[in-house]
Amino acid sequence: MKAELDRTLEAMTAVIREHILPRLDDDFARGQAYGLISLLQQFGLQLDWSVASMAAQVARQREAAAALTALCEGTDAPAAPQVRGDLAACLSGSELRTLRDQGDEWLSSLFEWLERARPQLPADLIVRIEEAGRACARDLATMEVKLSPRSMLAQISTGREPDQPA
Repeated sequence: MKAELDRTLEAMTAVIREHILPRLDDDFARGQAYGLISLLQQFGLQLDWSVASMAAQVARQREAAAALTALCEGTDAPAAPQVRGDLAACLSGSELRTLRDQGDEWLSSLFEWLERARPQLPADLIVRIEEAGRACARDLATMEVKLSPRSMLAQISTGREPDQPA
């Protein structure tokens, strides 16, 4: 079903670009059409059927949580959220989004704890925790960027493609 919807959204975008935009002579109307293209691109990425990408993000968070929990053993660091079972099995996009958000909140709270606990912790432990946490945050940001369509703010605001003369 996802493939069919992706093709439909791509076809709608193509129709707007090839048949509607060339017939619009008003910059405001063209900007609105580009806004619709942007909306269609975002819509395709936000559908519940696209759970694989969120499952990958939650899996990366689980991996980092295991490593960071081991590093923080014996400290009063915040406990990582517990995620049980197979991520891909019967979890909806909404459930995965909740797990991902909980993981993000935990990682933030871990960094906040690290700042407060810094004076009591060995320097090498601080470095290892920071490196593991930053690696996870960097990986998650990379995954998120890959899911985001290119911004169309220039087209929306001007009613033109960036390489199109005014």
